[in-house]
Amino acid sequence: MDNLIGGMPQYTRKTLEYLREKKSKIKYFPYIGKIVDHPCILQGSIEEIINDGKAEALGVNGINLLLYRYTGNQKMLLNKAVKELKAPLIVAGNVTTFNQIEELKKNNIWAFTIGGAIFEKKFAEKGNIQEQIMAVLSKIK
Repeated sequence: MDNLIGGMPQYTRKTLEYLREKKSKIKYFPYIGKIVDHPCILQGSIEEIINDGKAEALGVNGINLLLYRYTGNQKMLLNKAVKELKAPLIVAGNVTTFNQIEELKKNNIWAFTIGGAIFEKKFAEKGNIQEQIMAVLSKIK
């Protein structure tokens, strides 16, 4: 395993300590903000979320931002995160459209995850899993 993404913000320090204690080379990208429910929803003010992103100072390798699961203004959150957070950003949760992928590309987001949208055939109508993935890959080239 190369990267550990997710992890509740309140466990960031403890997780980093554990990885260091084990001399692990795994890179850690915790969630930031107030995470509730399952699947996870991001709540709180943009300022609270960005302040949580200051976990960068603890030595995380990046931040896992539940941008499209944020209950507030997603565009404002994206702009603020890109401007103020220096660590690489992974956007996870509800990436379901090519418009979102374009938005992430334009903002130089380091990585994003796609899960259910592949199985729900959001990217290639009637396409199988491979065709869904190929459609996404063609957009990020």
